[in-house]
Amino acid sequence: MLCRQMEFKQVLASLKFASCTTRKVVRSTEPFQSTDLFFVPDWADYINEMGNLALGLPENVPGDFFVGSTCIDCDACRQIAPAIFGDDGDYSIVHHQPETDDEVRRAMMALVACPTASIGSVEHHDAHLGIDAFPEPIADNVYYCGFNAESSFGAWSYLVVRPESEGGNVLVDSPRFATQLVKRIEAMVACARCF
Repeated sequence: MLCRQMEFKQVLASLKFASCTTRKVVRSTEPFQSTDLFFVPDWADYINEMGNLALGLPENVPGDFFVGSTCIDCDACRQIAPAIFGDDGDYSIVHHQPETDDEVRRAMMALVACPTASIGSVEHHDAHLGIDAFPEPIADNVYYCGFNAESSFGAWSYLVVRPESEGGNVLVDSPRFATQLVKRIEAMVACARCF
């Protein structure tokens, strides 16, 4: 699904993406015009669907961040930012609004990792607070990739960095595709095996 041009311009203006691809919108009743070309971030469709305030759960505490009813209760946000997100039975909810810069960063990481784009915020936050945090080191040579995929019910993917003598690097499971993540992983290592 392509974002409509006006919606896209609003998304782009508020998020300041570093890496974009070009897509063409073709209208069957009009000849092609240069205004039909525009830049679309890798995950613009995901952002366009992200955190619809109208779907916000009433159990969220009032404030900036919220979780919507499209949540599949995968637990990603609660693991990434347990001070912000909690369990409410069938959904995750915001049980505490972020107050510090670190809490905002963790909430943005959860927003980016959410496989169903169910987390949103009312205020503008730099999306790169979440994007650039991945892959996140969690052990000596193990990284959590973020960008959980709905197709795997929000399963976490991990990058294990190992020398070639130990079998090489391994990507366990597959994150949702995002050029920003791919470039960061490529800059770190080359994967020998994917599971």
